[in-house]
Amino acid sequence: MIRIDLNPQKKKKSRKPVLQGFSLSIDSLRNLDLSGLTDKVIYLIPVALISTTVAWYFYVNKEYSKLQEEKKNLQAEINRYKAFEVKAKQIKDKLSKLFEEEKKIELKVKIFETLANQRKSITPVINSVVTKIPDGVWLENLNVSEDGKVILTAYSLSPENITVMYKNLSYSFNNVAFSKVKDKQEVQGIVKVISPLNIIYYKFSLELSKFKAM
Repeated sequence: MIRIDLNPQKKKKSRKPVLQGFSLSIDSLRNLDLSGLTDKVIYLIPVALISTTVAWYFYVNKEYSKLQEEKKNLQAEINRYKAFEVKAKQIKDKLSKLFEEEKKIELKVKIFETLANQRKSITPVINSVVTKIPDGVWLENLNVSEDGKVILTAYSLSPENITVMYKNLSYSFNNVAFSKVKDKQEVQGIVKVISPLNIIYYKFSLELSKFKAM
């Protein structure tokens, strides 16, 4: 079905109030007094700037305080590490001294062990010499080397005692021989001596080697 509008004036009347109202709204905006609003805006801009500046200041101050606190904590850590470093150096020096003392002690122990071993090896030799000394003979000097070689210097009241001692030592050593005594009156390793009290005795020296282990 086709509809035909036979009253176009009615349609125009329905649009006229809308256009008129719109025209009135534009006019009211044109006649609006903005002088008071401008004064308010001019007043609010500095206030906003000051508020922003104050807020920024507090923010920066807060961040600065945080940085200062972090710096303080870092400095405390640095001081703690420095103290630890000093303590570590002291401990290192102390350990170094202890190691040196330990080395000295080890060296002393080795020396004592060597002497003890030497003593064990030469003790039978010394005992064999001492027990073979007859009455009337006394020792002046006795040297025993690591290989068991013995050099002794002694005195006797008679030549016979020297002979007895020589034979006794021959049972313990393969080699027994008289050694030279530094004296012009020496005769075959024996020197006759007269004391201020007119006592006659004899000085002699023997070299012993190749101990016969029992």
